[in-house]
Amino acid sequence: MTDVLLYQTTDGGEINATTEGIEMTGGLETAVYLSLFGGNEDASRVWWGDIGQNIPDRITTSFTQNILRALPAVPANLLRVKSAAEKDLAWVVKSGRAQELMVSVGMPGVNQVKIVVAFSGVELEFVTEWSNSE
Repeated sequence: MTDVLLYQTTDGGEINATTEGIEMTGGLETAVYLSLFGGNEDASRVWWGDIGQNIPDRITTSFTQNILRALPAVPANLLRVKSAAEKDLAWVVKSGRAQELMVSVGMPGVNQVKIVVAFSGVELEFVTEWSNSE
């Protein structure tokens, strides 16, 4: 199964469109990105990906998004970010896509978080702004 490749940039997710078309992927890059950062920021509005879904199956915001917005960007909160990312990505193992999933987190810069996800020989790295910089 292929999907549009959605990759992390400093200001959100992007797709790569060329004269040949939109770059696609057979991997889980897009699903992992959306699990961590693809939630609906305004819970009062319906996200386009939820159209036709039952209410319990709707995406609001991810645990990762909530932590990055709610907690200060300090090293002491990195364990909470890691735990949130693991919760958001538990489906990878549960669905049988991988036997094991490893998440590591760090702070590469001021008010930034880096999340590295590894499973089945794949390593994905996401660097994003940590919104709450109290």
